Amino acid sequence: MWSEKQLVTPSNGIFNVFLGSVTPFPKDLFTGTGERWLALNVGNNPPLGQRTQITSVAYALKANSANALDAPDGDPTSAVFVDNNGNVGIGTGRPSFKLHVVDNSARTAMVITQSNVGGYGLAIKSGSDDNYAILINNAADNINRHVFYGNGDAYLALNGGNVGIGRTSPGNILTVVQNSSTDPIADAWTTYSSRRWKRNIKTLEGALEKVQQLRGVSFDWEADEKHDLGLIAEEVAEVIPEVVSFEDNGKDARAIDYSRLVAVLIEAVKEQQREIGALREEVKALKRQVE
Repeated sequence: MWSEKQLVTPSNGIFNVFLGSVTPFPKDLFTGTGERWLALNVGNNPPLGQRTQITSVAYALKANSANALDAPDGDPTSAVFVDNNGNVGIGTGRPSFKLHVVDNSARTAMVITQSNVGGYGLAIKSGSDDNYAILINNAADNINRHVFYGNGDAYLALNGGNVGIGRTSPGNILTVVQNSSTDPIADAWTTYSSRRWKRNIKTLEGALEKVQQLRGVSFDWEADEKHDLGLIAEEVAEVIPEVVSFEDNGKDARAIDYSRLVAVLIEAVKEQQREIGALREEVKALKRQVE
Protein backbone atom coordinates (compact mmCIF):
# COMPACT_ATOMS: atom_id res chain seq x y z
CA MET A 1 0.00 0.00 0.00
CA TRP A 2 2.84 2.39 0.89
CA SER A 3 6.49 2.07 1.81
CA GLU A 4 9.68 4.13 1.72
CA LYS A 5 13.34 3.80 2.64
CA GLN A 6 15.25 6.33 4.72
CA LEU A 7 18.84 6.56 5.92
CA VAL A 8 18.92 7.33 9.65
CA THR A 9 21.64 8.15 12.16
CA PRO A 10 20.82 6.75 15.61
CA SER A 11 21.91 8.57 18.73
CA ASN A 12 21.98 6.45 21.87
CA GLY A 13 19.72 4.02 20.06
CA ILE A 14 17.16 6.73 19.16
CA PHE A 15 16.45 8.18 15.72
CA ASN A 16 13.77 10.41 14.18
CA VAL A 17 12.16 10.13 10.76
CA PHE A 18 9.55 12.15 8.91
CA LEU A 19 7.22 9.68 7.26
CA GLY A 20 6.28 10.62 3.73
CA SER A 21 9.31 12.85 3.20
CA VAL A 22 10.82 10.43 0.65
CA THR A 23 7.71 8.83 -0.81
CA PRO A 24 4.60 10.96 -0.27
CA PHE A 25 1.51 9.23 1.04
CA PRO A 26 -0.97 8.36 -1.74
CA LYS A 27 -4.21 10.34 -1.65
CA ASP A 28 -6.30 7.22 -1.09
CA LEU A 29 -4.15 5.83 1.72
CA PHE A 30 -6.85 6.24 4.35
CA THR A 31 -9.92 5.87 2.15
CA GLY A 32 -12.10 2.79 2.22
CA THR A 33 -12.40 0.22 5.00
CA GLY A 34 -9.81 -1.94 6.70
CA GLU A 35 -7.10 -1.34 9.28
CA ARG A 36 -3.77 0.38 8.62
CA TRP A 37 -0.57 -0.73 10.39
CA LEU A 38 2.93 0.74 10.51
CA ALA A 39 6.01 -1.49 10.73
CA LEU A 40 9.71 -0.53 10.77
CA ASN A 41 12.38 -2.70 9.24
CA VAL A 42 16.15 -2.29 9.38
CA GLY A 43 17.58 -3.56 6.13
CA ASN A 44 16.12 -6.95 5.29
CA ASN A 45 15.59 -7.86 8.93
CA PRO A 46 12.15 -8.57 10.45
CA PRO A 47 10.11 -5.65 11.75
CA LEU A 48 11.34 -3.93 14.92
CA GLY A 49 9.00 -4.65 17.80
CA GLN A 50 5.23 -4.71 17.44
CA ARG A 51 3.41 -3.07 14.57
CA THR A 52 1.55 0.20 15.36
CA GLN A 53 -2.03 0.69 14.21
CA ILE A 54 -2.62 3.97 12.37
CA THR A 55 -5.94 5.81 12.40
CA SER A 56 -7.06 8.71 10.26
CA VAL A 57 -8.51 12.02 11.43
CA ALA A 58 -11.34 14.00 9.87
CA TYR A 59 -8.94 16.57 8.48
CA ALA A 60 -5.25 17.16 8.79
CA LEU A 61 -2.63 19.55 7.54
CA LYS A 62 1.03 18.99 6.80
CA ALA A 63 3.79 21.54 6.80
CA ASN A 64 4.79 22.75 3.36
CA SER A 65 7.28 25.35 4.53
CA ALA A 66 8.14 27.22 7.69
CA ASN A 67 5.14 29.48 7.29
CA ALA A 68 2.49 27.43 5.49
CA LEU A 69 0.42 24.27 5.87
CA ASP A 70 -1.01 22.26 2.99
CA ALA A 71 -4.02 19.98 3.02
CA PRO A 72 -2.92 16.33 3.32
CA ASP A 73 -3.64 15.62 -0.34
CA GLY A 74 -1.81 18.78 -1.41
CA ASP A 75 -4.97 20.60 -2.50
CA PRO A 76 -5.22 23.34 -1.51
CA THR A 77 -1.64 24.36 -0.98
CA SER A 78 -1.01 26.90 1.76
CA ALA A 79 -4.39 26.10 3.31
CA VAL A 80 -3.07 27.95 6.36
CA PHE A 81 -0.44 30.64 5.79
CA VAL A 82 1.50 32.98 8.07
CA ASP A 83 3.29 35.94 6.52
CA ASN A 84 6.28 37.91 7.81
CA ASN A 85 3.97 40.39 9.55
CA GLY A 86 2.31 37.69 11.61
CA ASN A 87 -0.90 37.76 9.57
CA VAL A 88 -2.64 34.39 9.33
CA GLY A 89 -4.51 33.38 6.21
CA ILE A 90 -6.95 30.51 5.91
CA GLY A 91 -7.67 29.73 2.28
CA THR A 92 -5.36 32.51 1.15
CA GLY A 93 -1.60 32.84 0.84
CA ARG A 94 -1.82 36.63 1.04
CA PRO A 95 -3.54 37.54 4.32
CA SER A 96 -4.20 41.26 4.67
CA PHE A 97 -5.24 41.10 8.34
CA LYS A 98 -4.23 39.38 11.58
CA LEU A 99 -6.72 36.67 10.66
CA HIS A 100 -7.98 36.55 7.08
CA VAL A 101 -10.39 33.78 6.05
CA VAL A 102 -11.32 33.29 2.39
CA ASP A 103 -14.14 31.02 1.20
CA ASN A 104 -14.13 28.61 -1.74
CA SER A 105 -15.19 31.44 -4.07
CA ALA A 106 -12.07 33.46 -3.20
CA ARG A 107 -14.19 35.96 -1.29
CA THR A 108 -13.28 37.27 2.15
CA ALA A 109 -15.46 35.49 4.72
CA MET A 110 -13.97 36.80 7.97
CA VAL A 111 -11.22 39.15 9.07
CA ILE A 112 -9.78 40.15 12.42
CA THR A 113 -7.37 43.07 12.64
CA GLN A 114 -5.88 45.29 15.31
CA SER A 115 -5.38 48.22 12.97
CA ASN A 116 -7.77 50.60 11.26
CA VAL A 117 -7.13 49.03 7.85
CA GLY A 118 -10.51 48.42 6.32
CA GLY A 119 -12.15 50.26 9.21
CA TYR A 120 -13.00 47.24 11.36
CA GLY A 121 -11.61 44.99 14.08
CA LEU A 122 -13.81 41.98 13.33
CA ALA A 123 -15.90 41.37 10.23
CA ILE A 124 -17.82 38.25 9.29
CA LYS A 125 -19.12 38.50 5.76
CA SER A 126 -21.88 36.69 3.94
CA GLY A 127 -22.33 36.69 0.20
CA SER A 128 -20.72 39.63 -1.58
CA ASP A 129 -17.74 41.49 -0.15
CA ASP A 130 -20.05 44.37 0.80
CA ASN A 131 -22.56 42.25 2.68
CA TYR A 132 -21.66 41.78 6.35
CA ALA A 133 -23.19 39.46 8.94
CA ILE A 134 -21.28 41.00 11.87
CA LEU A 135 -19.05 44.06 11.82
CA ILE A 136 -17.11 45.42 14.78
CA ASN A 137 -15.54 48.73 13.81
CA ASN A 138 -12.56 50.00 15.78
CA ALA A 139 -11.64 52.80 13.39
CA ALA A 140 -10.30 55.94 15.04
CA ASP A 141 -13.26 58.01 13.87
CA ASN A 142 -15.87 55.49 15.03
CA ILE A 143 -14.78 53.77 18.23
CA ASN A 144 -16.66 50.70 19.49
CA ARG A 145 -19.05 50.52 16.56
CA HIS A 146 -20.51 47.03 16.38
CA VAL A 147 -22.97 46.29 13.58
CA PHE A 148 -24.93 43.07 13.09
CA TYR A 149 -26.27 42.69 9.56
CA GLY A 150 -28.84 40.51 7.86
CA ASN A 151 -29.81 40.51 4.18
CA GLY A 152 -27.63 43.57 3.68
CA ASP A 153 -29.45 45.65 6.30
CA ALA A 154 -28.26 46.61 9.76
CA TYR A 155 -30.27 44.79 12.41
CA LEU A 156 -28.46 46.06 15.51
CA ALA A 157 -25.64 48.57 15.96
CA LEU A 158 -23.68 49.54 19.07
CA ASN A 159 -21.91 52.86 18.73
CA GLY A 160 -20.04 54.29 21.72
CA GLY A 161 -22.71 53.00 24.13
CA ASN A 162 -25.62 53.96 21.88
CA VAL A 163 -27.83 51.22 20.45
CA GLY A 164 -29.39 51.41 17.00
CA ILE A 165 -32.05 49.10 15.58
CA GLY A 166 -31.98 49.42 11.81
CA ARG A 167 -29.50 52.32 12.16
CA THR A 168 -25.74 51.92 11.76
CA SER A 169 -24.77 55.14 13.56
CA PRO A 170 -27.23 55.75 16.43
CA GLY A 171 -26.87 59.20 17.97
CA ASN A 172 -29.11 58.49 20.96
CA ILE A 173 -28.95 55.87 23.69
CA LEU A 174 -31.58 53.95 21.66
CA THR A 175 -32.48 54.75 18.05
CA VAL A 176 -35.00 52.82 15.95
CA VAL A 177 -35.01 53.23 12.18
CA GLN A 178 -37.55 55.73 10.90
CA ASN A 179 -40.39 54.62 8.61
CA SER A 180 -39.75 50.91 9.06
CA SER A 181 -42.18 48.44 7.50
CA THR A 182 -43.44 47.57 11.00
CA ASP A 183 -43.72 49.79 14.07
CA PRO A 184 -42.05 48.91 17.36
CA ILE A 185 -44.46 47.20 19.75
CA ALA A 186 -44.26 46.26 23.43
CA ASP A 187 -46.46 45.42 26.39
CA ALA A 188 -45.18 48.40 28.36
CA TRP A 189 -42.57 51.12 28.44
CA THR A 190 -41.88 52.70 31.83
CA THR A 191 -39.95 55.90 32.48
CA TYR A 192 -37.90 56.86 35.53
CA SER A 193 -39.92 59.46 37.44
CA SER A 194 -39.29 59.20 41.21
CA ARG A 195 -38.88 62.42 43.17
CA ARG A 196 -35.61 60.89 44.44
CA TRP A 197 -33.95 61.94 41.21
CA LYS A 198 -35.59 65.36 40.83
CA ARG A 199 -35.22 68.85 42.31
CA ASN A 200 -36.77 72.27 41.73
CA ILE A 201 -40.19 70.58 41.41
CA LYS A 202 -42.87 73.11 40.46
CA THR A 203 -46.46 72.81 39.25
CA LEU A 204 -46.87 73.82 35.61
CA GLU A 205 -48.52 77.19 35.01
CA GLY A 206 -50.33 78.41 31.92
CA ALA A 207 -50.81 74.85 30.70
CA LEU A 208 -54.23 75.53 29.17
CA GLU A 209 -52.91 78.45 27.18
CA LYS A 210 -50.06 76.31 25.87
CA VAL A 211 -52.41 73.51 24.83
CA GLN A 212 -54.58 76.01 22.96
CA GLN A 213 -51.53 76.99 20.89
CA LEU A 214 -50.84 73.42 19.80
CA ARG A 215 -52.23 72.12 16.51
CA GLY A 216 -53.17 68.51 15.93
CA VAL A 217 -52.72 67.52 12.31
CA SER A 218 -53.12 64.57 9.95
CA PHE A 219 -50.43 63.95 7.35
CA ASP A 220 -48.70 61.44 5.06
CA TRP A 221 -45.09 60.39 5.66
CA GLU A 222 -42.85 61.22 2.71
CA ALA A 223 -40.83 58.00 3.02
CA ASP A 224 -43.66 55.51 2.55
CA GLU A 225 -46.78 57.72 2.11
CA LYS A 226 -48.28 56.15 5.23
CA HIS A 227 -51.18 58.22 6.60
CA ASP A 228 -50.74 59.33 10.19
CA LEU A 229 -51.67 61.99 12.72
CA GLY A 230 -49.81 63.91 15.39
CA LEU A 231 -48.10 67.24 15.93
CA ILE A 232 -45.43 69.21 14.10
CA ALA A 233 -42.17 69.29 16.05
CA GLU A 234 -41.25 72.80 14.90
CA GLU A 235 -44.62 74.15 16.06
CA VAL A 236 -44.42 72.39 19.43
CA ALA A 237 -40.86 73.71 19.94
CA GLU A 238 -42.21 77.26 19.88
CA VAL A 239 -44.63 76.47 22.71
CA ILE A 240 -43.19 73.61 24.78
CA PRO A 241 -39.54 73.13 23.76
CA GLU A 242 -38.93 70.78 26.72
CA VAL A 243 -40.67 67.91 24.88
CA VAL A 244 -38.83 68.41 21.57
CA SER A 245 -35.43 66.99 20.62
CA PHE A 246 -33.22 68.82 18.16
CA GLU A 247 -30.48 68.02 15.67
CA ASP A 248 -26.86 68.51 16.70
CA ASN A 249 -27.05 72.15 15.66
CA GLY A 250 -29.57 72.72 18.47
CA LYS A 251 -31.94 74.55 16.13
CA ASP A 252 -33.67 72.10 13.80
CA ALA A 253 -36.47 70.21 15.57
CA ARG A 254 -36.31 66.44 15.09
CA ALA A 255 -38.77 64.58 17.35
CA ILE A 256 -41.43 64.97 20.04
CA ASP A 257 -41.67 63.06 23.30
CA TYR A 258 -45.45 62.68 23.25
CA SER A 259 -45.53 60.98 26.66
CA ARG A 260 -44.24 64.11 28.39
CA LEU A 261 -47.13 66.11 26.98
CA VAL A 262 -49.35 64.23 29.44
CA ALA A 263 -48.09 66.44 32.27
CA VAL A 264 -49.13 69.56 30.33
CA LEU A 265 -52.52 68.08 29.42
CA ILE A 266 -53.21 67.12 33.06
CA GLU A 267 -52.58 70.64 34.31
CA ALA A 268 -54.52 72.08 31.37
CA VAL A 269 -57.57 69.93 32.24
CA LYS A 270 -57.31 70.92 35.91
CA GLU A 271 -57.06 74.58 34.93
CA GLN A 272 -60.05 74.21 32.63
CA GLN A 273 -62.03 72.49 35.39
CA ARG A 274 -61.31 75.38 37.72
CA GLU A 275 -62.67 77.77 35.11
CA ILE A 276 -65.75 75.59 34.62
CA GLY A 277 -66.24 75.45 38.40
CA ALA A 278 -66.01 79.22 38.62
CA LEU A 279 -68.57 79.62 35.82
CA ARG A 280 -70.94 77.25 37.60
CA GLU A 281 -70.71 79.34 40.74
CA GLU A 282 -71.50 82.46 38.70
CA VAL A 283 -74.52 80.75 37.14
CA LYS A 284 -75.75 79.74 40.59
CA ALA A 285 -75.33 83.30 41.85
CA LEU A 286 -77.26 84.68 38.85
CA LYS A 287 -80.07 82.17 39.48
CA ARG A 288 -80.37 83.31 43.09
CA GLN A 289 -80.59 86.93 41.96
CA VAL A 290 -83.37 86.09 39.49
CA GLU A 291 -85.30 84.12 42.08
